[in-house]
Amino acid sequence: MGFILDGLDTEDYDRQYTDRELIRRIWSYFRPYSRAMLLVATMITLNSLAGTGGPILISRGLDLVAANPAPAG
Repeated sequence: MGFILDGLDTEDYDRQYTDRELIRRIWSYFRPYSRAMLLVATMITLNSLAGTGGPILISRGLDLVAANPAPAG
């Protein structure tokens, strides 16, 4: 089974790229989709805020009821 990894030795010429060059290259691939990615990021943020907003409103309502109990009657 040693033949599976044949040819994966280091090359004679290893390319050296800076982080800036790699980030530019990756960004060039994503640039056509930047508007869609911004929309998705915005929707995820709004969904997260809506998901945490419900429990916060319920806890505030319960705190108000606990602070001002209505007389039984």
